[in-house]
Amino acid sequence: MDSRPGQDTRTLSRTGNPAFTGALSSKTATVVLFGVLVVLIFVILLLPQDKAASFVNGNVFTAGVALFFLNLGAVLYRSFFREARLTRVAVGSLTMHASMGILLMAAVLTAKFRAETNIVLTEGQVAAAGDLMPNRSLELEKMSVVRRPDGSVVDIAARLLVQSPHAATRAMECKVNHPGKAAGAWLYLKRYGMSPRIRIVDGTGKAVFNSFVNFDLIGAGADSLELPALGIAFKVQRISRDDSIFRLSLKDKTGEYAVPIASASESGLVTHPLTPSVAPSDSFRVSVPEMRRWAQFTVIRDPGFGYAAAGCGGVLAGMMIRVFPGVKRRRDGSHD
Repeated sequence: MDSRPGQDTRTLSRTGNPAFTGALSSKTATVVLFGVLVVLIFVILLLPQDKAASFVNGNVFTAGVALFFLNLGAVLYRSFFREARLTRVAVGSLTMHASMGILLMAAVLTAKFRAETNIVLTEGQVAAAGDLMPNRSLELEKMSVVRRPDGSVVDIAARLLVQSPHAATRAMECKVNHPGKAAGAWLYLKRYGMSPRIRIVDGTGKAVFNSFVNFDLIGAGADSLELPALGIAFKVQRISRDDSIFRLSLKDKTGEYAVPIASASESGLVTHPLTPSVAPSDSFRVSVPEMRRWAQFTVIRDPGFGYAAAGCGGVLAGMMIRVFPGVKRRRDGSHD
């Protein structure tokens, strides 16, 4: 009778408090802590980068990480010290914990080191890709917008040429929600529109303005361009669901006048030659000899992206190891 209490005391001193470690490493505690971590990770991803960095350094995120590592320590203690064996459930739990740790690292890397910039290109234009894609230039070779007969958009695609002085030129396609990748950065197609080349010639025949102008007619359906030095302004109004069909008007101190323009085909070229419009003062002429499309791309370099993908895969693998074999055995037993 006296040996049993002494045996329990020795076991308790060796294993610590089994009730506490059991509760902290239980399935309920693990699920709750994983849910908290998922919420914290989503908050980091949804916040602007400056606020996300502050959130990572704050008390709420620190407390969540501390609870996660307490739960991990309890699982390790139960698996290797108290039970002294590595079961299938323990392997699944450890895999899930390790993967959640990778997801946490990915969230911190994203919050602190994620960088992005915007690049606007007109068809045929070449521009430096910037610091996020060093020693790279981008050329927008072609924009394709496929529409239904009612003018609604079916598909939008941009074909880019990635140029580098140390490698061959590479073609890349970007679509909405289907980014392209080059030089370790992701390129997302964000906005697009029409870019007519407006040419203004003065009374002597000299071109005082000759440039592509990017008009955004997708959202508000109207846009404008002011040229104070010439005392004129242009106003563009979309007249159908198709942004390539619009009305271009010129306004000066004497009034507002329409500039003849044809609708653009989906190849980005004007369907027929344009007739110049002469201003009432006869001091200059305005024409639109060419039409192209423009697009805005967001370039993102995120060092946490790859770790996030690996962490998500690991969490799913851990869940399969922990749950599915047990479910299969229960089903097999039910048929006996």
